[in-house]
Amino acid sequence: MAYKFFHILAFVLLSLACCSQVRARLVAKHEHIVHSKNYENETYHGGQISTGVEKPIAPSFRRLQKNDLDYVHHWAVYETKESDGPFYGAKAQLNVYAVPNTKSNQISSSSVWVSSSLGGPSKNFNSIVAGWQVNPALYHDYDVHFFIYWTADGYESTGCFDLLCKGFVVDNSAKLKPGYIITPVSEYNGPQYYFTLRIQKNLETGDWWLYRDDGDDAGPLGYWPKSLFTTLADNASDVEWGGYVRSLKNDISPPMGSGHFSSEGEGEAAYIKNIKVVNSIGDIYTVTEDMVASYVDRQDCYSVSDFKGSNGSGGGDGYGYFLFGGPGCKN
Repeated sequence: MAYKFFHILAFVLLSLACCSQVRARLVAKHEHIVHSKNYENETYHGGQISTGVEKPIAPSFRRLQKNDLDYVHHWAVYETKESDGPFYGAKAQLNVYAVPNTKSNQISSSSVWVSSSLGGPSKNFNSIVAGWQVNPALYHDYDVHFFIYWTADGYESTGCFDLLCKGFVVDNSAKLKPGYIITPVSEYNGPQYYFTLRIQKNLETGDWWLYRDDGDDAGPLGYWPKSLFTTLADNASDVEWGGYVRSLKNDISPPMGSGHFSSEGEGEAAYIKNIKVVNSIGDIYTVTEDMVASYVDRQDCYSVSDFKGSNGSGGGDGYGYFLFGGPGCKN
């Protein structure tokens, strides 16, 4: 009898332990805390990280880009005018949406790019990007991930996503790290969620720092050393904000943003707000309408709204703002 009692007790305790572990994993996910380390030879969120994933091409690189034989890239962005540069950083509040119809070989993202090429050949193109993306080939899931990427030679042989190579140095205090799952996400005509990122050059060291500027997790996330770059070592000539998708040729391109056109309005289309740039003395100021131009390469697939700049009294929260996105279409 005693043996039977202890057998049942052991079974109950084992069951409780299993349930507690499941609950802990779910809570951890909702707190943005997922397993994230040096990804080399690591198992990452359900699978082995793929190192041969296509790059998140900056919109300004299209002026230098060679034809891509395999993939089609689409953008719906606002970009600065070179006459207003050089720039020493950028900031934006990114509305976060899940993109459920993204296929396993596609990317859908919302990002801030800081880039420079000095008008030279494509190998001179340097770029830093940060934002969120759905990238099943990279993460082996369809969740929304915080991501970064960098290149110092036009996406040829330098740079990588997240921490897949040496380059980005994670700050010891960072609570949000490259590759982490972002949750919760916005709902169409429902609750809206966002996070605010800032890329800013340290004027003393020359390093490019990445910050989160909202919530309990606000603070430095890490930096890209100045030594990684050539044309971006001193400053940036281009800053861009918006959506980017990638898919195979002759396929239907994935949704961007919420999957709805900008004309549907806030709460239904994705937004980017609090759009700012940094000048040579470290001042952060709101971007106005006359400082940017829109670029949408497929207006039947994606769109951007008019850009709303300063409120007339020096800007403020929410200004420097536009909507973007779309359902995708046949390439």
